[in-house]
Amino acid sequence: YRVTLKAARKHKLRFQYLPIEYDPEVVTLERTFTFGGRTFQIGLPADAEVEWKLWRFGYQWDFISRTAGLLGLITELKYNTVRGQINSPVTGLELAEAKAPVPALGVIGRGYLTEYVSITGEFTGFKLPDAFSEEFDAEFWDLDLYATASLSRNIAVQGGYRSIDVEYIADEDLGRLKMKGVYFGGLVRF
Repeated sequence: YRVTLKAARKHKLRFQYLPIEYDPEVVTLERTFTFGGRTFQIGLPADAEVEWKLWRFGYQWDFISRTAGLLGLITELKYNTVRGQINSPVTGLELAEAKAPVPALGVIGRGYLTEYVSITGEFTGFKLPDAFSEEFDAEFWDLDLYATASLSRNIAVQGGYRSIDVEYIADEDLGRLKMKGVYFGGLVRF
């Protein structure tokens, strides 16, 4: 879900809620790894599940805003809740949960192919500077490319491609989560 409120001609307040779930069938592990203190060996059958809820609270300033398109800056807070679990008949069930607020900066650009069709690209991200800590490192990259076709003044359809890449290192804990794919949706303007 996305909500964009125009505070002024070039200023927008943005909110987005993105629930992501990954629940494949039982798979055979292709490598040995440790999760929640338990080691899962290569070749074992396992059932994994990830539930990721991403809230984005942001502000957008369009420093160029014309009838042909816009170019703007985005600043936002991405609030993440992630829950993951792995279950194997040999090692049992292991569960991990984490919550993390992540600040991000980025850019947005939109061009109108016709009066009714636009192409938009936005990229936001965060990388913790290396000088911050030797025991902790974090990166969060979010790319969203989409087309919007207006059916009327208030209704449109949208389709796009989204890629979210998160990586962190904390003490001896390492995690990487990458979600990407196409999406389709509707748009209502008030």
